[in-house]
Amino acid sequence: MASMASNRRMRRMVVIPCVVATSSSSPTSGTPSLRPSPLSPLLSPPRGGEPGNKATGEHVFLANGLMEVNPDGRHPMFDLMDRGAAQWDAKLERQSTTLEEAVREYKRRHGRAPPKGFDHWWYWCEKHDVRLPDEYDQIHRDLAPFWGMHPADLARLQSDHEAHVDSYTIGKDRASDPIGVLKMVLSYSGPGTQEDAHLEQAQDMIDSLADVQHFVPPFRATFSPHDNPNLFSDWEVKTDMLRAAAAGEYIDLSHPPERWTPARTPSLLHHSSQFLSSPRGPVPDRLLIPQFSMCKTLLHGDIRPATPIAWVADTDPAEDVPWAAKAEERLLWRGTDSGIWAAAGSPWRGSQRNRLVRLANARNGTVRILPPRATRGERVGAAEAWRATRVNPAMMDVVFAGHPGSCEAAVCDMMRTELPFTGEHMGHAEAGAYKYVFDTDGNGWSSRFKRLMVSRALVFKSTVYPEWYAGRVQEYVHYVPAQMDYADLHDALAFFRGGLNGENGHDDLAEQIAGAGRAWARAYWRREDLTAYMFRLMLEYARLFSLDREAASYGDANLEQDLE
Repeated sequence: MASMASNRRMRRMVVIPCVVATSSSSPTSGTPSLRPSPLSPLLSPPRGGEPGNKATGEHVFLANGLMEVNPDGRHPMFDLMDRGAAQWDAKLERQSTTLEEAVREYKRRHGRAPPKGFDHWWYWCEKHDVRLPDEYDQIHRDLAPFWGMHPADLARLQSDHEAHVDSYTIGKDRASDPIGVLKMVLSYSGPGTQEDAHLEQAQDMIDSLADVQHFVPPFRATFSPHDNPNLFSDWEVKTDMLRAAAAGEYIDLSHPPERWTPARTPSLLHHSSQFLSSPRGPVPDRLLIPQFSMCKTLLHGDIRPATPIAWVADTDPAEDVPWAAKAEERLLWRGTDSGIWAAAGSPWRGSQRNRLVRLANARNGTVRILPPRATRGERVGAAEAWRATRVNPAMMDVVFAGHPGSCEAAVCDMMRTELPFTGEHMGHAEAGAYKYVFDTDGNGWSSRFKRLMVSRALVFKSTVYPEWYAGRVQEYVHYVPAQMDYADLHDALAFFRGGLNGENGHDDLAEQIAGAGRAWARAYWRREDLTAYMFRLMLEYARLFSLDREAASYGDANLEQDLE
């Protein structure tokens, strides 16, 4: 929900789980522009609760993933929740129930047969009750450009990249081999380094495939052990690769494009430390390289695994607080000042965590907020100016944990004077008392989302890193998304918790989403779900390196034999 400059403009709300994951298929799609649109308001429109306040208008869902909010309509959160529920129900209803249906759906979506071994993947998923068997489009999006590269060229790039400093390579050379660490290249190794942590991460990836490794063909996959992606996509190169793939052709790697153009998403570049950290902006790579990274933005070419890092099965019973027993109705966030190295002259104040803490602790001026309405039938009206000195202390408990750490000494001193630090960390048991919690990026993806989702709290999430589960979770059903500039955060929070004194809030709807989010995390984010994703990912990945990709596919003959 973006700020509203006057009563003659429409407000807009994000309707997507992450502001860069728009519905556009353009390689340059990203955070849409929030340009105001004219709207003729009622003369002297009634305020909430007054006679004549019946909602008569409708909001408009845009193709770019945003909503134009009509002040004459009801509070838009009702529409967003209804739309999310309908989309989730439709997704559940349309899933394949047999191998034959799954193969046909795969061909319909991707225009080719599944990889060889797809039948083993299907039966393994059936045995382990893996839900949403058709929703693996993210794997296709990550790997699609590489279909436009000759397998021999792809293998050469992968082999060369195994020598990349700070990487590890897992895989197996023969079909009968177990999956293991094949190579590791670290800038520093030995006591006092992160060698053990990187080895542990590699072993976690291997363990996620242990139960199905005998079904996975030989492969070599090189991973970056760091929190963030580092393969920034060149728009022309990626477009050429996708076009070649669609035509069944290969690009000529001996003549890469001479000019390089990053995808055009200027607002995204200004709101994420991923891009602020580059003084002159990110420089695109000339070629896409098959590297696995813990996360990626839509501007990167890295391949996303289903990472088991920081995975939890459920909340510790000693820290499990039912919704009705959660006494705190402020929005909670605690975290370190990670995300960007704060040095003299760097744009550290623009990093996502610094902006969040600054926003939540502002005391001067006003905050424009869509007023919460008690019923679905009431007109939402225009945004109201609420005094920040009253709003933020009443609604937000957002401060840095510990002390400044990601900064030069002089800048650390500045941060102490500008932003609140607690000097200590909050335990999970104490955090369990909060009904509303926030999750945002740090140096890269946030590893705490699963833990927050099972905590019985309503999770608000803002990220530029769509993770492996992005197509398998539903915004406004399981969690509430927030824009990267946080322009909609106060609006959404006020809808659920109510005004300054809790008036017109929707505690029941907040509890509903919190409960649905917990149920989703326990049913759709199990160890088995991580394995199912990695199993299918590695089948797809291995096929790319086959000199005969058609022979490495699951053919109709395989299907007929399985159905006999």
